[in-house]
Amino acid sequence: MLRLLNRQRGRVGDGMYSQLRSHHCKSVMAIRREDINVWERRAPLAPRHIKEITQAGHKVLVQPSNRRAIHERYYEKAGAVIQEDISEASLIIGVKRPPERRVIPRKTYAFFSHTIKAQEANMGLLDDILKKEVRLIDYEKMVDANGFSIVAFGQWAGVAGMINILHGLGLRFLALGHHTPFMHIGMAHNYRNVSQAVQAVRDCGHEVSLGLMPKSIGPLTFVFTGTGNVSKVSPSGNSTLLWKRFWVRGLYLLPLLQKTPSPRTRVY
Repeated sequence: MLRLLNRQRGRVGDGMYSQLRSHHCKSVMAIRREDINVWERRAPLAPRHIKEITQAGHKVLVQPSNRRAIHERYYEKAGAVIQEDISEASLIIGVKRPPERRVIPRKTYAFFSHTIKAQEANMGLLDDILKKEVRLIDYEKMVDANGFSIVAFGQWAGVAGMINILHGLGLRFLALGHHTPFMHIGMAHNYRNVSQAVQAVRDCGHEVSLGLMPKSIGPLTFVFTGTGNVSKVSPSGNSTLLWKRFWVRGLYLLPLLQKTPSPRTRVY
């Protein structure tokens, strides 16, 4: 991040940069408020990062937010300035994309844009960025010399994703007319900590083990693919949901599906 700030000098004219140096002023960056999702509480940088940046002589602005997981007083203690107007910053960072109406022209933005695969939902944002002459630094495209992502999803992305998938599965079954133990799992952001979330999943697994899945459903089969950080949250070796693990090759699932009645006390 410090390298990004230093590179912003290249976008300032020599005369202007000399004037900035005379006032002992370096680059200005800002952390924007996350406002694309009402449940978003994440922040792109922690107060310890802000302290490192401000001690290097840079100015950091933080937009106030009542939803951010880290209280703004900790950013202020680390040297940041808490204010609504962030137009002074040359580099504006966030976690998720901003709404188009909040994109400030001719700035450098860094966030997960979800545009590199031509995701239709964000093509309007990409058009707006081009129109406003914005430089976009997409975390998804930041890699090291070996091509490995340096701002990759971590384990907790997999944990949250898994919990949300199980919650969504409960809603899907309900829409199809089936009440299942998965209905008792909430969205990840509803839990105060990971222990509460794990307990909810464990309770669901216990109900599955008691045979409380509808007779019309089963056996439930999950397939985990990939080798990234998110896939490491797969339940291999974990009995939280009473998983039964086996290698799926050819038609090994067929005998399981042909059992009468279908096994409903485990998730495969």
